[in-house]
Amino acid sequence: MPEARFEDILTFHVTDTVTEIAIDPLFIDSCAPRSIHAISLVSNKWAPLGAVVVGDKLRVHHKDGSSIEDDLIVTVKLSGIRRGTKDRFPVFKEEQMEANNRFWSAAYE
Repeated sequence: MPEARFEDILTFHVTDTVTEIAIDPLFIDSCAPRSIHAISLVSNKWAPLGAVVVGDKLRVHHKDGSSIEDDLIVTVKLSGIRRGTKDRFPVFKEEQMEANNRFWSAAYE
């Protein structure tokens, strides 16, 4: 996996054409600014839905003019890049590789 990512899953009822849900502050603090996105949305019933992260909230849009069925439950998967990571594929020196190999090999000695 080329990036260190955190994921969170939110499940909730959709009750209006726009439903906002607060994102866990710990999840937000763990991720790099503006790196959190909704990468998956599924519902228990067919519905024209979309999701977007706006600040510290997840906003789910239900198509205007469509009736919202009772007990419409949505599950959204959020993904964010770990705070503090800068490069997708960081370049390491050979000495760093050797030190890393020694560290992980020690567990099997």
